[in-house]
Amino acid sequence: MRQPIQTVVGIDVGGERKGFHAVALQGEHFIDKTTDTDPDVIVAWCLDYNVSVIAADSPCHWSESGSSRLAERELSKLGIWCFSSPTREKAMQLFYNSQKSQL
Repeated sequence: MRQPIQTVVGIDVGGERKGFHAVALQGEHFIDKTTDTDPDVIVAWCLDYNVSVIAADSPCHWSESGSSRLAERELSKLGIWCFSSPTREKAMQLFYNSQKSQL
């Protein structure tokens, strides 16, 4: 018996001014997208699609110490894996090194 294809959502968090940009996928197929500044609207949209996975790209600021931030540690305690946000200096170094390698 085939398992149903799960719906997954990716969310880019653009802050108060830009809001949230979300896209829903099933397998390799685009289903829908939405944008809103209200997180409750995005949550309701995700619930409407009965999503099984949500991937959020949302560092609200750089790490000050170079280690994981409180929110990242709290997610980890809940069994939710995420990348730790780097310091601004490390992010710039990684970004510029990756850009150079593409030249």
